[in-house]
Amino acid sequence: MKSTCVIDTWNSQQYVCEAVDSALNQSHPFDEIVVVDDASCDSSRERLEQRFRRDSRIHLVFHSANGGQLSTLATGLQHCTGDIVVFLDGDDILAPDYLSQVLKVYATRPDIDCVFVGCAQLKPVIERGLRSGVSQDVGYSVALTWSEKTWIGGPTSCLSFRLPFINRLFPYPFMGDWRIRADDFLNFASSLAGARKFYLGQELVS
Repeated sequence: MKSTCVIDTWNSQQYVCEAVDSALNQSHPFDEIVVVDDASCDSSRERLEQRFRRDSRIHLVFHSANGGQLSTLATGLQHCTGDIVVFLDGDDILAPDYLSQVLKVYATRPDIDCVFVGCAQLKPVIERGLRSGVSQDVGYSVALTWSEKTWIGGPTSCLSFRLPFINRLFPYPFMGDWRIRADDFLNFASSLAGARKFYLGQELVS
């Protein structure tokens, strides 16, 4: 099962290399890492190119104009060839066993479209309506999302999807409406599109 990490970044010069390193240092390595810089005006591009341009595992993409977070993720998806895509913001880091734990779920549950994980700093937000700290099949969350106007999922860096499923959400005609909080779009839209979701109750993102 091939995996891709899509890292979105904008003006995260202090953190983005550490984010990329956390993707590189997985106990089960990603097959590819796609880093999309959304026309940063700090030194992000220079730092990324200096550190990673010669690494064959990493594909660096630079927007010529700032388009916002959702457009940055959409660009990353255009460069994905993996079966599973993991999203990571440029100021977050993945635990070393993140990918190995997530892939176990996808391998044993071919019916699951989305796996989201825990994050200590955002635990109350992620676990709204869920059993705290317990891995659980959330099922089809379209009814709950529609009736309660709430999202089932997590922040961007806690989310992963099967690539064929997430590609169904793009192209999206109102990309500019999600310059920030793209995770809200991903959580709402995937539920309304019929995603079967699984919560992996381990704190694997910081």
